[in-house]
Amino acid sequence: MDIVWPLLSPPQSGRYQLQIRRSMNGKDQTFTSQEDALTMAARSKILKSQGESEPDEAWRLKIDQQVAYLTLPTFSFWNSKFDWKQFIDQSFAALLEKNVTHLVIDIRKNEGGDGAIGGKLLSYLIKQPFQFTSDQSITNYERVP
Repeated sequence: MDIVWPLLSPPQSGRYQLQIRRSMNGKDQTFTSQEDALTMAARSKILKSQGESEPDEAWRLKIDQQVAYLTLPTFSFWNSKFDWKQFIDQSFAALLEKNVTHLVIDIRKNEGGDGAIGGKLLSYLIKQPFQFTSDQSITNYERVP
């Protein structure tokens, strides 16, 4: 949410005015604070100092004997040349070819994106017919500090 927040409420003159309200002993208290906005570079530096790594949005398939790990950190490919349909098709073809019996789909830190990706994955995961209606809406955004 920290990356999306500036899109929803941009800083004024490079600063945020925060109003914090809390209840103590049944009484509401309000505090106001002015905070500098961070650039993306400054945000990355702080996260790195706290042990967080840079976000990696690359899709991966790793097969370890009978267990496959499909890592999908994003479903958002607006303005990207990445062919996610081909990646999914090739991944499941590899699973069949190698007779993999267990699949772990890692979507940790995945904030969503194109709903059709979920439908494509389901087409490989379930045996019964399933009608999938995508409610995809297209959103154009850029990362901002």
